[in-house]
This record gives sequence, structure tokens and C-alpha cells, in this order.
Amino acid sequence: MFDEVRTARTSGGLPEPGQYEPHPAPIPARPFHPVLLIEDSRVDRVLLRAAITLRGGDRVRLTEAADLDVGLSLLEQRRFDLVLLDEELPEVQPGDAVRAVRDAAPATPIIHHAGYLEATGWDTSQEHRLDALVDAVHAALLPGGIPG
Repeated sequence: MFDEVRTARTSGGLPEPGQYEPHPAPIPARPFHPVLLIEDSRVDRVLLRAAITLRGGDRVRLTEAADLDVGLSLLEQRRFDLVLLDEELPEVQPGDAVRAVRDAAPATPIIHHAGYLEATGWDTSQEHRLDALVDAVHAALLPGGIPG
């Protein structure tokens, strides 16, 4: 084999080392989209994680923050493709939470949502709201969404 390479080089079939510029390697597509979920309810975090995982979760990497301060800290440390923001965080007014997230990550889309498990339990309206939120997540992240 080495003789074949030498022959190809001497006959002009292969360039000598250093005589060509290598093509830049293509940037591989990210296998997932990083999404930050800022939600104070542990039950709602579990519910949202399960719903997103069941519908294309292999393409979504969900990071959870139990309060706004932790979420803002994560936004300073990493880049996210999307933020899911609970609009009923107990420590802040809804508009203040959106402004704080927008200030921390101005180019990152935000989808804000309300809680899903009310004191009265699960009902069909909450199921429809959850489905709509998961659809919005996939629509925001992927062209055509994730089939589901």
C-alpha cells in the first residue's frame, strides 16, 4: 500500500504533504436543544419533563431551576435555545420575571406558562394547556416541530 501512495505522489496523483489546504470540517448538528425550565412546583417540573420527553425528548435537553435566581444564574453560565418560564413564581411579579430573563438572555425565546396541577387535581383543560405548551416548545425549536 505504501508503494502505491508513493507511486501516486510521484506521478502527480496525490499532493505532497503540506501542498494542499484541508477543507474545514463541517460543524456537526447539535443532537439536542438546550431548554431551561424555571418552575417552582416540583410536580409541574416532573409533568413538563415527562410530556416533553414523550414527544421528541431525545432532541430536547431540559435543565430545571426551582426559582428565578437559580434560573438567572444558569442563563449567565450557559446558552439555551429556549426558556420555559412559570408565570406564577411566588418571589416575583410575572412581568418582572420575564424582564429579568430577557435582560439575562436577550436573544433567547421565552414561553411563559401557568401551573398545571391545581388544588382540585387534573382535568381536561389542564391536559389541553399542557399539550399546547409542548407543541409550542417543539415549534419554537424545530422547523415543522417534532412529530408527535
